[in-house]
Amino acid sequence: MPARIIAYLRSHWKSWLIQLIVFLFIYLAIHYYQTRSTPSGIMPSIVGQELSGQWRNIPQDLDGPTLVHFWATWCTVCRLEQGSINNIADNHRVITIASQSGSRHKVQQTVSERGITAPVIVDEGGSMASKFGVRAFPSSFIVDKDGVIRYTEVGYTTEWGLRFRLWLAEIFS
Repeated sequence: MPARIIAYLRSHWKSWLIQLIVFLFIYLAIHYYQTRSTPSGIMPSIVGQELSGQWRNIPQDLDGPTLVHFWATWCTVCRLEQGSINNIADNHRVITIASQSGSRHKVQQTVSERGITAPVIVDEGGSMASKFGVRAFPSSFIVDKDGVIRYTEVGYTTEWGLRFRLWLAEIFS
């Protein structure tokens, strides 16, 4: 039996390699399309008040790699990803921005219901999201200590994927 498996693998490895290359090409094309309008280099300035009342001036307030995470109260994918964002906020700097989600009161209600622990800035009209070229939620930006956007992700991203990017931003900045 093992000889059959080895023979099968030997005869089909080229097909698998081609499929892998096609998959990677499609993935990279979709990623490029989703992030085509997002800024690169120095991040746009964000001045806003967190739900806690504290004012933030980003990137001036940065002291290390930071996850800037745009989400919306009505976004199902954002809800699925929220546990990962909370976990990352336990030991990394995270700023979340609730965009196009209604009033501060509505966002505060959502934060309480879902147990969101990361700091939240309310972007009622979507002006902050617009500065970042956000067209879909969730959208995440990994910013280094100098305010340079290192990585951009649109859509669901795993906790480990975000942690890895934060680690890279810390090492290479």
